[in-house]
Amino acid sequence: MTTVERMARFVADAPDDVIEQGLGWYGDANRFARSLAKDLGISPKQAAGILAAVSPQLDAEINLSSTVTAILDGTSTVAMTGRQRTKALACLTLDPTQVLNPVTGPKTWAFFWNIYAPTLREHVTIDGRYADIIENEMRPWRAYRGIDTGGPGTKYERYEHLTEDVARCLRRQSRFKTLTAVQVQAIAWCHGKQIEMTGVTCRGTPRRQGVFRRGQTYTQPQPERTT
Repeated sequence: MTTVERMARFVADAPDDVIEQGLGWYGDANRFARSLAKDLGISPKQAAGILAAVSPQLDAEINLSSTVTAILDGTSTVAMTGRQRTKALACLTLDPTQVLNPVTGPKTWAFFWNIYAPTLREHVTIDGRYADIIENEMRPWRAYRGIDTGGPGTKYERYEHLTEDVARCLRRQSRFKTLTAVQVQAIAWCHGKQIEMTGVTCRGTPRRQGVFRRGQTYTQPQPERTT
């Protein structure tokens, strides 16, 4: 089984509620960004940039505007680097395209566009969890995955192309005939998180979270690696 075939099966086998959640994830994120924009008196585009900038600390969940506001004003207990907070603050006054960088921060750049323009097909958000799903191996969150740099010839770009291939594969099925790569990523991400939060692995052994998530797979058997 190729990685594309395994990924297509992983998405297709997700529970109906997870598929529904993934299909609507970025639409929900866009609506939240618009609400946050009203609260902060900024544009929806700037709000999307702020959400993307702080997303590593929020585990890519839709959070209350009060939480984001607390991060911006420094009163939040959520840990984040000064660089990330600086970018979020910069988006309050600048266009996010002047703040975020597609080469040095491809995940944040793609996440911004996916939130701001959910129907735009040009960018796919490749974060740690999604990269692990592609590799079919849960790794410690701080592990190096080789997706920190974007652009031609990078691993990040290869994963984007792979996701496009998965979407094309799934569009052969009637229920997925309009599926985009952006939606593939969202469904797989939601499905992967659900698996991580279950009590046991595919082998029936207790599942370990956080930095101890070494070597556990999302599906069995594990296919030949892509890299």
